[in-house]
Amino acid sequence: MFYFDALRIQLNSKYWMIVIFNLSIISSCKKSIEYNYPKINMNYATTNYHGLDIIDKFRDLENLKDPNVINWLNRQDSLAEKTLNKLNNKREQLIAFQKQFDKNQEFKISWQRRTANGTYFFLKQRFDEKYSKLYFRSSYEVKDSLVFDPSTYKNGTDCKINYIRPDWDGNQIVVSLSKPGKEISELMLIDLKTKKKIFDISSNAAPASLEGIRWLSDNSGFIYQRTPKFKNNDSSYFHNTKAILYTIASKNHKILFSRATHPELNLKPEDFPIVSYNQRDDQYLSGIVAGPTPYADTYYANINELNNSKINWKFLFSKQEKIKKHIYKEDSILFLTSKGASNFKICKTSLKKPNFANPITMIPEKKNEVITSMAYTNHGLFYTTLKNGVLERLFRFSNNKETEIELPQISGRVIIHSDGLHSTYLQVITTGWTSPFKRYLYDFRDNRFIPNDISTNNISNTFGDIQVKELEIESHDGTMVPLSIIHNAGIKMDGSNPTLIRGYGSYGSSIKPTFYPSTITWLKEGGILVYAHVRGGGEKGNDWYEDGYKTAKPNTWKDVIACTEYLINKGYTSKDKTAILGSSAGGILMGRAITERPDLYRVAIGDVPSMNMIRSEIGSNGSNSVKEFGSVKDSIEFRALLEMDSYHNIEDNTRYPAVLIASSYNDYRVPVWSPAKFVARLQEATISNKPVLFSVDFESGHSTGNNKMKMYQKYADFYTFILWQTGHPDYQPE
Repeated sequence: MFYFDALRIQLNSKYWMIVIFNLSIISSCKKSIEYNYPKINMNYATTNYHGLDIIDKFRDLENLKDPNVINWLNRQDSLAEKTLNKLNNKREQLIAFQKQFDKNQEFKISWQRRTANGTYFFLKQRFDEKYSKLYFRSSYEVKDSLVFDPSTYKNGTDCKINYIRPDWDGNQIVVSLSKPGKEISELMLIDLKTKKKIFDISSNAAPASLEGIRWLSDNSGFIYQRTPKFKNNDSSYFHNTKAILYTIASKNHKILFSRATHPELNLKPEDFPIVSYNQRDDQYLSGIVAGPTPYADTYYANINELNNSKINWKFLFSKQEKIKKHIYKEDSILFLTSKGASNFKICKTSLKKPNFANPITMIPEKKNEVITSMAYTNHGLFYTTLKNGVLERLFRFSNNKETEIELPQISGRVIIHSDGLHSTYLQVITTGWTSPFKRYLYDFRDNRFIPNDISTNNISNTFGDIQVKELEIESHDGTMVPLSIIHNAGIKMDGSNPTLIRGYGSYGSSIKPTFYPSTITWLKEGGILVYAHVRGGGEKGNDWYEDGYKTAKPNTWKDVIACTEYLINKGYTSKDKTAILGSSAGGILMGRAITERPDLYRVAIGDVPSMNMIRSEIGSNGSNSVKEFGSVKDSIEFRALLEMDSYHNIEDNTRYPAVLIASSYNDYRVPVWSPAKFVARLQEATISNKPVLFSVDFESGHSTGNNKMKMYQKYADFYTFILWQTGHPDYQPE
């Protein structure tokens, strides 16, 4: 049932009131807390969609330039902070535990890059440092050399390194710098031989999120993505981006691919025209019309066309071919596709006379596993497979023979990378729910894995007191949904365990097993952590993705509801001990689960969640969300968006769970007003006497990036709130 609130308008006329709750906390609490939720003026907005009037009570919250809205956000944040501060200082203890856990690693390593000649570049952040610094090693065995400290940049301007990319020979490196909470970057170039730095190459680049930096084969320049200048809440955020070639000697910026330079290709403003050049020995460039979808229309051009005034992009394949990745090999193209093979297959066709309708099949589709990635070296083709989203394996295909490569440890996630067709090593990263990240070089000559981690740590490789169960449970329509359950050994199946359920289910992205210190923190407090691999993700291939896409989106939250019921029925937890968490597009899963089945959950957590889907199209970068979720301009897709809109599915006088939403003012992907409207509506509608809190970070963007302290605090807040509301005796207000 959708919320239109016409009856309330008739009864209250133009008058409005936000209900002030006197909440009595759960019976185990030592002391009740009174919440005076901040008020905001409500000017009702009515929009007619395909003959249906939708009333939007909190439309005013979309105006982020309004001082009243900013004041309301500040007061909501203050209320959340004040409330959580009353919880016996347990937040600080959880932060301290995460700190100590990281401290055992000595330092954090990120963006580790190894060039073909064996040089290493990486970001390293010591425990007491605010941001990471850039370091270099001429070989694996030598000591680190500091290359760049962001605190020295522009008289101490507060900025962080968010991306690095060395050239093919390790003599130069591009460094991407961004201010806290911003995703748009400034590019600088460092020459390792002369120590010379070239500043301000571009002040509006987006290297990390849009393909990254791609060096030319002779290291004379690089390709990057440039965005127009805009403000974070501009509805045209990320419109009309351009692929740029920067030539170092001339300091010239040349547009290679854009809507303006190639009008004949009919690009839309929201499309991302990206130029890809991934292997040094490639003779071809790829022009990709990208967006937040797994597949894209793709063109190609000979590398020599970089010398022309305009690249003549030739059509290669359309997004209907469902090609996830492609590799050029001489005059052939190898590609990973789900067309006619939901679990993907690897095929080959001629580049001069491509035949995507009848290509040569190199690796056929596998029945119970999804082919997830591939890389080519001088020792053949390597690829990975994934079963149920939780078990990934590595294979080699050479001389028409397929061989599985035994990994150093059982891994839920495997990442592979090659430097090209002439690579002498395959770079491999493994991790799992309880297995920290490990980097290796796979040596073809001896068929062995060589440790390749820059960092050393004191974290055990295994956690014998932690159990992981991988199950499949039946959903509402009989579909079997993978479920990962992580808990301490010896738990009692009596329904007394606080249980946190996480899910995503969008863009075909799989939740693969990955090691996080926050997981150990939650288990330390006796919690159970559960990952529901719902439809809309890629855990079971392309069909699994499409079964949670646009009009099929209800399967996403109905799957997580079925998983919740299973956990309760089997005694892992109970309704009074169950929490659900959704991040970003996972906010649809969380929000619709608690609005459809509020009785199943004691607590709900939203981390920069999407909550107001029929308005997502007008938000920052909203045009791109249409590709995944649909447009209100289409009558059928509008109905689907309304169904997945958590804000408009809140009903009055309903007992909703306790809710904590964390959002960011500078978030361009999910504008802060989307969860803000949900919070305002829920605060007035719920009669459960459970808190509805809204934490707003005015400095961060869609993520906290590499700011460790903010990450510690965020998870400490989430866990403290859940344990408080599920009755843990150590987490009650003083």
